[in-house]
Amino acid sequence: MNLQQLRYLVEIEKTHSISTAADNLYMGQPNLSRSIRELEESLGFDIFHRTAKGTTLTRAGKEVFLHAKEILTKIEAIEELGRKNASGTQVYGVSVPHAYWVSYAFAQFASSLDFEAPIALDFQETNALHAIENVQDQRHSLAVIRYARSDENAIVRLLQERELAFEQLSEVRKQVLFAASHPLAQKESISLSDLTPFLELVYGDETAFDGQNADAKPANREKQISIYNRAVLIDLLIGIPTSFAWTSLFPKNMLERNGLVLRPCAAAQSSLVERYVLIYRRNHELSALDKRYVNALFKCIAQCLQESVHDDAPPHQAPY
Repeated sequence: MNLQQLRYLVEIEKTHSISTAADNLYMGQPNLSRSIRELEESLGFDIFHRTAKGTTLTRAGKEVFLHAKEILTKIEAIEELGRKNASGTQVYGVSVPHAYWVSYAFAQFASSLDFEAPIALDFQETNALHAIENVQDQRHSLAVIRYARSDENAIVRLLQERELAFEQLSEVRKQVLFAASHPLAQKESISLSDLTPFLELVYGDETAFDGQNADAKPANREKQISIYNRAVLIDLLIGIPTSFAWTSLFPKNMLERNGLVLRPCAAAQSSLVERYVLIYRRNHELSALDKRYVNALFKCIAQCLQESVHDDAPPHQAPY
């Protein structure tokens, strides 16, 4: 089996015709047929049903086709990365949770790059499972994931299974994020019962790792709106002054710019403590750009802790 045969397979499935695929591939039909037959023989089963009306995938062939497309997509991404690096392009990608401080750190990192040279950055906000997949599949060299302390065992098992290394960036208690006009905005400390009458905004793609954990959420809510990006979160907090969201670290200047306030919650549930963790492949040596972004993360954590109610939080020093 080789990459060329996988390309042949994908083209035949796209056209449902060996002769049309051969034309598109600028090769003779007998050569294409022979190559596919060799692939089938090496696998030990037929990939295609061949009829007078064309070719269709067998049941096993459908699985091979899906894997072939995935492999070719990754190969194309690697080749594109090579082209960009060869041209001197500053290439960097990272997966992160929906967190304002993480995107703020990325903005600080990006602003430090050389804008006189080509730049190709890929900043993907997603849930922890997708971030893990992006690192495992080498789409990104590292990622930041967020999870509740109550999910610690589940996430550690998952990272070990995927052979990923991890190190903690920060552990902080969640706080309640309001518009400055919210009825609770002036209260110094919030209880869970205080929040009962109000509408909660949640990220719909956040992943709970331990579905059996009774402490998986801060509270059982009957009034929720699921959202999928941070811009909508701000719009709703401002547009619906009786709404709220859970967060932890948040740059003060971004709070002031958007007319928002953070208030601590007095509840003792472990799900209100969340951890931000840096993950990467075990054999990955951090690049200069990796280190630059990690430094930006630590600096932003230190800034947020200094400005917020986390007075007892330990200092965070940039490691590089």
